[in-house]
Amino acid sequence: MKVSKIMSPKPRTVSPEQTLVEAAGRMQRLDTGKLPIGEDDLLRGTLTDRDIAVRRPGADRGPDAP
Repeated sequence: MKVSKIMSPKPRTVSPEQTLVEAAGRMQRLDTGKLPIGEDDLLRGTLTDRDIAVRRPGADRGPDAP
């Protein structure tokens, strides 16, 4: 099977300037655990639900902290 058969044809992105709360809300609405981070028509990285659930609280900071 080719990747094109199962890939998302219109992926949604978040910008590096959006908050984790905004990104988490988008993940929830899209029912996904991963979002590409895009800026200036370039892929800058990815954000996963694990990043939000484990890495951010692990830094002893809430989701709205800068």
